[in-house]
Amino acid sequence: MEMHQGGLSFQSEIMKKYNQFKFLDDGSVYARAGTQTNCGGIAGVHARIIPTETGSLTFSAFQDPEWLGGDYGPEVPGASMPEIYREAAFEGAREAYREFGVSAGLHFELLDALVHMVDANMWKFRDAGWAAMTGWLELNAESLY
Repeated sequence: MEMHQGGLSFQSEIMKKYNQFKFLDDGSVYARAGTQTNCGGIAGVHARIIPTETGSLTFSAFQDPEWLGGDYGPEVPGASMPEIYREAAFEGAREAYREFGVSAGLHFELLDALVHMVDANMWKFRDAGWAAMTGWLELNAESLY
């Protein structure tokens, strides 16, 4: 992926234009892939990405003992979402990490996700995980090398 000096790549400019990536006030990130209107699938991931001393990329999914929901909804805790979607989000984040060639350790904690009952699919979760990691890396890359 081509990086612009001191700015975002063309891909991230598009992500921001269509509101597919944003930093939240608490330092976490939210990324979305797809739309509900064209039936190609939709997914959203809310994650916290933290630098670590490990020199590698690690993953975890948030456990919420207070959550009473099922497998679907707008804020399904990471550990409660279907495993195929959780693993797809992690794979997308892993792909972005490799593309950037980051040597610093990072921890990707999947906090919660938009899991739509009909339109959820693993490819959109992979794209959302990729977008979350890409957006975070582009805005934090200088401090990681």
